[in-house]
Formats: sequence, C-alpha cells, structure tokens
Amino acid sequence: MSIPSTCDVLIIGSGAGGLSAAITAAAGGNVLVIEAADKLGGAAAYSGGQIWAGLTDAARAAGIADSRQEVEAYLDWLSEGTADLRLRDVFIDRGPDAIRFLPEHGVPIAVVRSSPDRHPTAEARRRREQVTMAVAREFATGTASTQDLNPTWGKALMEIVASGDLSPVDAMSADQMAAETGNSAHEVRTWVAAFSALGQAGPSAVDYSFYRPIRDYIGGFGVMAARTP
Repeated sequence: MSIPSTCDVLIIGSGAGGLSAAITAAAGGNVLVIEAADKLGGAAAYSGGQIWAGLTDAARAAGIADSRQEVEAYLDWLSEGTADLRLRDVFIDRGPDAIRFLPEHGVPIAVVRSSPDRHPTAEARRRREQVTMAVAREFATGTASTQDLNPTWGKALMEIVASGDLSPVDAMSADQMAAETGNSAHEVRTWVAAFSALGQAGPSAVDYSFYRPIRDYIGGFGVMAARTP
C-alpha cells in the first residue's frame, strides 16, 4: 500500500483523540493518519476505548441523570482543585456534542453501566453500588442483557495455564477472547502474564486449583497456587 505524499490534514497517532480528529477533519479535506505501532488504537487499544463525559444523550437514554453541578463537582474532585475552570467548562459544554458526533459518523458507542468511572467520589461510589446490585439481581434471575458466564471457558483456561503451554491463548485474537470472556478479557491476560512469568523460572507444579461461577456476583472466580520445584 502506497502512502500519499500530500494531504490537507496530517494526524500523528491513531488513538481515540487522533481518530476522532481525523473523522472531524475528513468533512473538509484529505486526511492522512500515521501510526508507529503495527495496530491502530494507541492507548485506547489498551483501555478498552472508554471515554468519560457528563450530560450525554447516551447516558440520559440509559437512565443516568447527572446534573451540571454533579459533573463540575466530580471533575473538581478528580483534579484536586487544580483544573483550569475555563477548560473544565468547555469540556462540560462541548463533551456531549463530541459524544453525539461519533455515532452520527458511524462510530458505535455504548454506556458501560457496570463501570461508570474509575475514580468515584463517595456519592458516585454509592450510585455505582446501586447499579452493580441492580445488574447482579437481573443477572442472577437470567433477565440481564449482559453476556452470560462461561464456566466451560473458565475451567479450560485454568487447565491451559496449569499445563505450562500457553499457545492456545496466545493464538487467540482480541475478538475471539472477548467473545469467550466478555468483560473479563483483561483478567485472562493477567493470568496469562502471571504464568508466563512463572514459566521463565522453569517448570511449575499446581498445588491447588479452584473455580466456581457465581451468578449473584456476575462472575466466575478462580484461584490457583503453583510453584517451581
């Protein structure tokens, strides 16, 4: 594939910001995005592509009713009072427009109800607990729209890492892993990383292994103890 020698707008980096800028600029000219890595996504490829913004149409449609005062208080708390208030207000005012712009131009978005933010205030933590408990009740009764547990895969993963041969999971694409594990893909990668590191110390033996799917907790829980001779 040849790379154009000229363009109207050059975007360096294919993260969420870069690609959003490219979509915006494409309406008015020829855009070229360049990326140093062998895959697109930048840091967003590792963060799951999550974006936090207040007062969005998507959140409102999902039944999440933030107020401007709550959004301001959250951002002030998150920045420990060091944020430029003018930039904060621009983020609050224009954030909903930016989030609305993406699906209008073919980028699907979804509200992640089980993880509204990573740095909750006391009030946000209380609301997060309420959402989690509501989802757990729906999940336990089989009425939730979230992906179901996959205990067959959970047990198979533990057998794979115990064997010391991680090639079956190494060969999985990100889409394949997400299809099997849903929101637990990052935890699977942690298991793989841990046993990869253990393998560098030599052959290991599993002393203890336990797995149990618990629908009320919206997850499968595994414990494994292994040691090198």
